[in-house]
Amino acid sequence: MNWVRKLASKLRAEEPTPAQSKPLTKRESAALRKLEKRIGYQFRDKELLEIALTHPSRLEEKKIVGKDNQRLEFLGDAVLGMILAERLFKLFPDEDEGKLTQARAVLARGEQLCKLGRKLQIQQAILMNRGEIRSKGNERDSTLEDALESLVGAIYLDAGMRA
Repeated sequence: MNWVRKLASKLRAEEPTPAQSKPLTKRESAALRKLEKRIGYQFRDKELLEIALTHPSRLEEKKIVGKDNQRLEFLGDAVLGMILAERLFKLFPDEDEGKLTQARAVLARGEQLCKLGRKLQIQQAILMNRGEIRSKGNERDSTLEDALESLVGAIYLDAGMRA
């Protein structure tokens, strides 16, 4: 298990590269600030928030070398699974592993994440290309799910498990 701690330490120490080489518009910056208020968390590293909400289409449109939310989505999915597992473990001390696994699967289902994403109005802060925005790509269930998982990953990197 020592290698896991070393790997986790190395991953936390790495600084992300800039999300984009062009600054956000005033409207985009305002949308990110509003989202921070809605989720009740202020990012110390605002770039993590920007990366978490950068849909891959945004970089393609602007031909920008940078980061989109896919890696944070991967991390957020794992963090969310761990948080849910811990909560269920503590809330239901007499349940067996199978029941806890089923409960976690229900809670982590895409439709639940979409519902939470809509409640937080995360779609208003997703950074996408114009075509995706016109076709309401920011309203798609898969986009909301990905953005929410990315946001969880970004919060984890910004504050660790204490957030």
